[in-house]
Amino acid sequence: MTSGANTSYYRNPMLPFGRRTAGEGGDLRTRGQDQQSAHRRNAPYSIELPGQFNLADFAKVKHLHTAYRILEREGGDAAGIDGLRFEDLSPGEVFGILRATSKSLLRQTYRPQETRLVQIPKGDGRYRQLRLQCLTDRTIAKALQLALKPYWQSQLPRLGQDVWHLFAQMQRVMRERRAYILAIDDIRDCFPSARIEDVLACHREHMTQPDLLWLVERLVRGHEGPDRTTGLDQGSPFSPLAMELLLHHRLDFPLGTRSQGYPLLLRYVDNLTFVCSGEREGREILQRTDSILSGIGLTLKGQDGEPQDIRDPHFNTTVLGFIPQWRNGQLKFGIPESAFEDLGQGLFHTINHPQTAKVANLVVQGWIEAKGPAFTNRAAPEVIDRILHIGREYGYRCFCKKELRRTASNARKRWIEFSQSI
Repeated sequence: MTSGANTSYYRNPMLPFGRRTAGEGGDLRTRGQDQQSAHRRNAPYSIELPGQFNLADFAKVKHLHTAYRILEREGGDAAGIDGLRFEDLSPGEVFGILRATSKSLLRQTYRPQETRLVQIPKGDGRYRQLRLQCLTDRTIAKALQLALKPYWQSQLPRLGQDVWHLFAQMQRVMRERRAYILAIDDIRDCFPSARIEDVLACHREHMTQPDLLWLVERLVRGHEGPDRTTGLDQGSPFSPLAMELLLHHRLDFPLGTRSQGYPLLLRYVDNLTFVCSGEREGREILQRTDSILSGIGLTLKGQDGEPQDIRDPHFNTTVLGFIPQWRNGQLKFGIPESAFEDLGQGLFHTINHPQTAKVANLVVQGWIEAKGPAFTNRAAPEVIDRILHIGREYGYRCFCKKELRRTASNARKRWIEFSQSI
């Protein structure tokens, strides 16, 4: 406390954990208010409506730094073409880069750098291509994604939905309509094949501000600028939002208008699952979907075969990381081999981390929590043993079997509670 300050502390009965300070001017502030003030200072720039966008506010160094810190916390520290990672930069260097970035945004001279192409192994032995941006470009993309998030959440009903939500919807519709046929397919090369003009046209349906449209186009077209006519960078924080907007306008809306909501489309980005009343209905909806997609230069893979009855004991098709089956009036879930391969890949990438054991435990914990619906009392022991075996293959003996069982049990309980709430 500063000498001579007229400061007193007392508890506010309305804020049992608050501490209030009376300063020289008699200004009363609770600790909660101080925390709220600090939160506002560190909050990302965000707007409720596109018409509220202000480039000068968006480009403030403090707002860019908030986006940078959020990116850092979320992980994914692979370097772009410049080779820089989060740990390579001191705080002073970060602010220096962000100040220069802010100036380029205000002058509208900003141009994304080239991306670095990397191959990410998939569970089926194939690879997914990612184009990794430099930290500066990722920061701007993240800042814009955060800025528009409140608005898009009110406009895009699927934005932010996770796999559990889709399966809870599936279970509810199957019970209500007794529809047990799944028609499944993926959009082929969805991000690389997206037409830039279609993406920008969807944005123009929501916004007219020149500054905002300029920034969106810079991020979407990337380093190539006007020469780039197709493809969204999957390594950009803004690309999933841009793709969701495109598919909402050009696929979901036309399908919903024609089918009046049934068969039910459960879409997770480019993964499509229709809950149908019969196999014929399933074939027809897939044909209709492919026809709609062709209008925006996209197509279905056609690799998941004919529509199938989920009540069939031999149903073994992977749907969004699970093998669902309908038994005793509810969905039951198996875990496909590809999911265990993904876990192994996750552990492999932790081997050289400075905090290897800690990060490996987080990987396993996250995997178990994601697979919560599958951890029935009967299935859990076998799956936990499989996890421990995979861990030993990568040199890890730090996993506590009792803790893994507890995590699995809690994840299963959360699924049951969540599915009953939908």
